[in-house]
This record gives sequence, structure tokens and C-alpha cells, in this order.
Amino acid sequence: THTGEKPYKCPECGKIWGGGSNLAEHRRTHGAGERHFCPLCGKGFALGSYLAKHRLTH
Repeated sequence: THTGEKPYKCPECGKIWGGGSNLAEHRRTHGAGERHFCPLCGKGFALGSYLAKHRLTH
């Protein structure tokens, strides 16, 4: 939000966000396990989009 407020809190881990869509994406990571692995370093991610962002670091 423009005010800097972060009213959306994950009930499982306590992380907070300013937008509900960010929280919705984050909540999919809980209980999903690591199903997407980086072929370069082996690091695992619950979401393919997180792996895609990670791959930009190599």
C-alpha cells in the first residue's frame, strides 16, 4: 500500500505483506515441499516461480 502498512500476515509463519495477493502466493509454499530444484546448484523451491527468480542469480 502507499501508506507503508502491511496488514496481511501469514498465520503459519508470521511474515507480513502489504498486499493480499503476495500472501496468497506465499501461503502456497507451506506444506508444498520442495518440488522445483535448480539444476545448477540443487537448491529446492516450493514454487516454480521462486526457482525462476533464483536462476537469475547464476
